[in-house]
Amino acid sequence: MSALPKVTVKLRRGIGEDPRRNMMSALTDQLDKTRFFIDGEADWTAEFGPVPRPTGRAYTHGVRAAAVTLADEIREHDGGPLVVGGFSAGAAVVNTALRMLSYRERQAKVTRAILVADPAMPASIRLDQLVGTRRPNSSGITGGKSIWTPDGSRMLTWVAHQGDAICCCPLLSPLRTLADQLTGMSLSDLGGWGAELHTKLVTRAFQPTNVLGMSEALWDLDGYIRRGEHVRHYPPMLAQLGAQLNKEMR
Repeated sequence: MSALPKVTVKLRRGIGEDPRRNMMSALTDQLDKTRFFIDGEADWTAEFGPVPRPTGRAYTHGVRAAAVTLADEIREHDGGPLVVGGFSAGAAVVNTALRMLSYRERQAKVTRAILVADPAMPASIRLDQLVGTRRPNSSGITGGKSIWTPDGSRMLTWVAHQGDAICCCPLLSPLRTLADQLTGMSLSDLGGWGAELHTKLVTRAFQPTNVLGMSEALWDLDGYIRRGEHVRHYPPMLAQLGAQLNKEMR
């Protein structure tokens, strides 16, 4: 009896996380290493302007470059089942990469995609695509980006918590303007940052907001900065999901 092919796992970490141990380790720690091969990251600096280093790359540029690389890796994959996933900005890389692929390419290459605290989580996802909870009338803080799959497909899984405004930001939250202004920030490329802001103004690309939601926005901002809403909920969810993957891919 021939051995089953190994499952390749390609993950992208969140901003400033250690490439060796990070949020997605809560998932990989549960995986049977005789069945799963954890592939290394490529071309992903995990920077948001000056975080974690003062001369870091703008978020939008870093995410797009890493997504191009990941999309190419997916197209070239020919070694059995493939799982892709990421946390926070890393989830945005995965989301962007999947949208760069045609549906046929996704269907042929990707067995499972796990997007944790995705800043681009769409406003409408099926219940069977969600692990955790989500806030009504919300989407990722940078604007929801949908990835089409047919009904019944188990390819996509979003891991979210209703208290995390990065993935569950109210649709008219003033925090969206903050995100729109900062995603192009780079102290090493102030001209590029200014050009991106100008383009967004000219093309009316800023997300709509309502100042009446300021109290909720301040609560959400405090949740991100002080209460740990963007990180504390996910390790147990990912551990459970990792154990589930072990059973599904025997």
